[in-house]
Amino acid sequence: MTAQADTMAPINILGLKLTRTDLLTLIGATIALIILPILMAPFNASAPSAVYLIVIFGIFAVGFNIMFGLTGYLSFGHAAFIGIGSYAAIWSLKLLTLNIIPALIVGTLVAGLIALPIGWLTLRRSGIYFSIITLTFAMMFYSMAFSVFQGVTNGQDGQRTDQFDRRVLDDSFGWNQPIKPTDDGTEVFYTREEVTASNRELSAWEGEIARLRRQGTQINGRDIDWNNMTGADRPAVHS
Repeated sequence: MTAQADTMAPINILGLKLTRTDLLTLIGATIALIILPILMAPFNASAPSAVYLIVIFGIFAVGFNIMFGLTGYLSFGHAAFIGIGSYAAIWSLKLLTLNIIPALIVGTLVAGLIALPIGWLTLRRSGIYFSIITLTFAMMFYSMAFSVFQGVTNGQDGQRTDQFDRRVLDDSFGWNQPIKPTDDGTEVFYTREEVTASNRELSAWEGEIARLRRQGTQINGRDIDWNNMTGADRPAVHS
């Protein structure tokens, strides 16, 4: 009886009251995540992306436990805020810097700011009404991601970074510059001036594409797939 009482006695860590069982579980899960890539290597599954997904869905489960396990509010809108934070983070990587820390901050802030008015509205209800409202918002954001905000989300293909993305902080301080291919295989970084010139040419090319698209220009009497046109496919266009 005494041993069981010692196991269930709360331990105060950083303001959190954890039982000894909870603490051992937390330590075990942390160690498992650290050595997980090594354990998964024989199965060709040691890629960091697999561990990232495990951590992301773990955070999702923690948030769901706070809402439903501690307060009793059954929310169906968690996926919407994970999506909003993810898109905000990728745009931070594309527009600010490739450093992951600002991306985490931006993703959290954007998702939190959008969650504030939604929480102010939905938390005025409880029970099945709260669940239906959160489900409505989740479906609304899902529909918007593939319609009015498709330019931001890039639809089902999603967004990805490119080495020539115009990043304000990276270009200003010379951080995370793209690598220039060389004949001997060594890695040489582009200079800030070369990146700026490349971005200037890219902007001019995008402006040219927009102009030709507005004019409805064709090549040899055939319509052009402007959405998939890149600088490498640059044709000699006669309007």
